[in-house]
Amino acid sequence: MSLRDQILNAEDVESEIVVVDGWGGARVEVRSMSTAMREKLSQFAGEGDTESWTAAVVIATCYDPETGEQLFTKDDVAAINSKNGKNVQALADAGLRLSGMTEEAKKEAGKASSSTPDAGSSSS
Repeated sequence: MSLRDQILNAEDVESEIVVVDGWGGARVEVRSMSTAMREKLSQFAGEGDTESWTAAVVIATCYDPETGEQLFTKDDVAAINSKNGKNVQALADAGLRLSGMTEEAKKEAGKASSSTPDAGSSSS
């Protein structure tokens, strides 16, 4: 298998279950975003609608762990924004972390991609 095929065929979606105590112990599957979804969120943020940013992250990353279906749609922004911010933020934080969009995740990614050549490589 070529490196290209290996990369394009890799199952690289990360997920975790987040238990939201404030919602009666609701179990929500939070998944990492695709590159396309990250770009859509960046465009969304660029439009200046910061009131809906957290809700948009929740919509993009939250799934029903029983069915695998997305929990919310863009029609749910106002309803999500009316919920307790602590509960909504817990889901958004997990989605951002799994998608490599937190400062901590960016720092970890930087450690993994060191610019120091391997001891066995040569450059002249």
